[in-house]
Amino acid sequence: MKNMSVKNKKLFIGIGIAACLLIFIIAAAINTSSSVTASGAPKGAISVAVEEARKDSIISTVNVSGVVEEKDSEIVYVNSSIKIDDILVEPGDMVKKGQKIIEYDSNSLAEIEIQLKEAEIALQNAELTLSALTGADKGEILNAESAYTMAKKALNDAETSLKQAESNIEQLRQKVKDAEQMVANNKILFNQGAISKLELDQSINQLNELRSQLEAEEMRIASEKLNIENARKQKALAEYNLSTTYNKYADSKKENEIKIQQNQVEAARMRVEALRLKRDELLASMESPMDGTVVEVFAESGTWVAQNSPVLKIANLDKLIVRVQVSEYDAPSIKPGQKVTFSGDAIKKEKIEGKVIRVSPVATNINLGSSQEVMVEVEIEVTKNSANLKPGYSVDADIITAEINDAVVIPLLAVFEENDENFVYIVKEDYTVEKRKIEVGAYSDLYVEVKGVKEGEKVITNITAQVQEGIKVKPIENKVESGE
Repeated sequence: MKNMSVKNKKLFIGIGIAACLLIFIIAAAINTSSSVTASGAPKGAISVAVEEARKDSIISTVNVSGVVEEKDSEIVYVNSSIKIDDILVEPGDMVKKGQKIIEYDSNSLAEIEIQLKEAEIALQNAELTLSALTGADKGEILNAESAYTMAKKALNDAETSLKQAESNIEQLRQKVKDAEQMVANNKILFNQGAISKLELDQSINQLNELRSQLEAEEMRIASEKLNIENARKQKALAEYNLSTTYNKYADSKKENEIKIQQNQVEAARMRVEALRLKRDELLASMESPMDGTVVEVFAESGTWVAQNSPVLKIANLDKLIVRVQVSEYDAPSIKPGQKVTFSGDAIKKEKIEGKVIRVSPVATNINLGSSQEVMVEVEIEVTKNSANLKPGYSVDADIITAEINDAVVIPLLAVFEENDENFVYIVKEDYTVEKRKIEVGAYSDLYVEVKGVKEGEKVITNITAQVQEGIKVKPIENKVESGE
């Protein structure tokens, strides 16, 4: 059930009650013939529908819809244009990590191996030529080249890490900005009584946590910049040592020739590394990257596929999630860990359960035809499933936001608002009407938890302009059992 104000709920429920009013009017007319009714109500008293406040369990829910997705999945790509001899699996097949799933054309694989071998030979020839030019010991050259390669890689890794940290910090800054806005909004809502102190404190704690993460990320960036500076120095030193080694026994007249040969060695080494990576990635793509089920096959056996094309998709169908959009009105009541029940055409009468695992820290504007609505994404994990629930199915989800036992409950129709405060009309033992201010708590479809009304007290459920504090009425009671 989607939470809404008492006024809005009464609008929907009140339509079904309208027919009852006619009965009360007829009953009132019949009673005018005597000074006191059979129940003891005075002559001329208007008839009103009443219901006793009772103790009962109440469950408050937010109803949303979404599409089932797999939580973990991998798409297998090929990193070069190649012919597929055979795809060894079909949609629905279960596979294990490392299991062979694709056979590539053997000639295509052999061609890559030949290219790699030729590149390795070219590298060896370039290194031999350089050694002959410099007269340097091969062992010294290999050590210097290895040190230079490691220094260059360390610099690349440091630069990549800095880029990642800079990307993270931009996201964190936006999250902090959004969290600050949420805290400001929640302070207003708290002052208006719209949210609890706990909800306000949770938003403040979330903001403080994000600020701590931002501070840590800023320190990480400073550290990464220092790492880059050191890595550049190490690379420059390794490059100098390599150059010194090359020129240690060289004739100064051959300096330019040696530099050209050094570049050729570097180019040959880069080609070898690129071909090794291409071969290794291609071989890896022949095996399943994870345990799971084949859910889609994009290519066919005996066909050529272009570079970076997807071949198939594997997913873990034991771990399913549903992403839903919750209105900004309901979002403050959604918390990770809350229970969820699912329903839908494919589910039928089966009991499928879940729990909230993530509530987005930011809201987004979603177009709804000619209007926009502010929504918050909520991620729900399916915890109790059967084979009937599959990725792609549409489902309805009831997020249980409150579950209270032994609460004093009354019908929603009994509650009315004045100046942003909630009231009810109580029928006292002498049939006099008392107007009483109350506090409302959790809602179900038809009932609401209240404070300010005692168990057994009778509240008027068909409020009209005739009902005023102090008048006497004839109550017509609606008996309801607990749990209804």
